[in-house]
Amino acid sequence: MSFLSSGLEDYFLGTFYFISGRFANDLAGLTYFDKENAKFAAYRIHERDPFYFKGGLRLTCRARETWPEQNDEKLHDAPKTKFTTYTWVYEW
Repeated sequence: MSFLSSGLEDYFLGTFYFISGRFANDLAGLTYFDKENAKFAAYRIHERDPFYFKGGLRLTCRARETWPEQNDEKLHDAPKTKFTTYTWVYEW
């Protein structure tokens, strides 16, 4: 198992829930952002930092983290969420 990011927006190289708005670069970008309806579209390319896997790939997005400094209190419940992903894999 590999840990790729400490937060969803961090994985796409955004910060603090995409507070800076839309952006694009060679590695990642936020191409659509609707803060009011909590929707976004983003991309992340692993050309410079390849992600190797064998025997399949499973992507997991976690919510409801617990924090020791909050006495293990769950800070919030994640809303119902729909994820759509596209993955291109080069095999050699």
